[in-house]
Amino acid sequence: MDTRNRGAVSSAVRWVLSAAVLMIILLYIPAPYVVLQPGVVESASPLVQSAAGRDEAADEGEWMVTTVYMSRQINLWTAVRAMWRSDREIYTTKSFLNGGTIGDYKVRMVVMMEDSQSQAIEAAYKQLGIGYELRPKALVVSRTAGDRSGFRPGDRIVGVNGEPAASAEELLALLQRGAGSASLRADVKRSGKAVKVAVDVPQEAADAPGGAAELLPALLGGVELTELRTVRPLDRAHAVTIAA
Repeated sequence: MDTRNRGAVSSAVRWVLSAAVLMIILLYIPAPYVVLQPGVVESASPLVQSAAGRDEAADEGEWMVTTVYMSRQINLWTAVRAMWRSDREIYTTKSFLNGGTIGDYKVRMVVMMEDSQSQAIEAAYKQLGIGYELRPKALVVSRTAGDRSGFRPGDRIVGVNGEPAASAEELLALLQRGAGSASLRADVKRSGKAVKVAVDVPQEAADAPGGAAELLPALLGGVELTELRTVRPLDRAHAVTIAA
């Protein structure tokens, strides 16, 4: 084999090896990204039940439930393709989870879904002029600012130092009353178990102006708290349940 042929073979081998390495990097090495894309779309009718039944004559069109699908086990090729598609959004895993875990994210989505269902029922009652009442159901930690707060996503705060708190305003009142105390403890239900979380509430923070929505995150160490509520019509014939 002359020098020219040997050079051609060597170049071909390098090209094939380079292409193989590139394919491995693009297709088999996990990328530190998540991609959001359109998910399943289905009819909302089977998911919503009303004690009054359906008014078939008033039906116009169809309400649909749309979802967003998150892909987090992706390769670099999928990430590159997502950057060029208008129906995809791509984020680094770290920025998307905001320092938390995928488990924390799932808990937050469940809490947000439950809260959105109550808001949807309330909006329907307002639109139709149906009387209703709101009853506090749970105070749930949907996001934390790391481990320093002592809380975990999904924690349900039920009181402070043995005194019950059913609403955000009641919890705020208990924390303000116990401000400055080294023995202040939040009563929490965590995965079905009762635990206590130490809470440090400086007096100056407790005396700051504002309501529960503004003050509670700071008083609880930076947590995001969601107040879940039950929406009940004054006439039970208008009761609505959502199983989504």
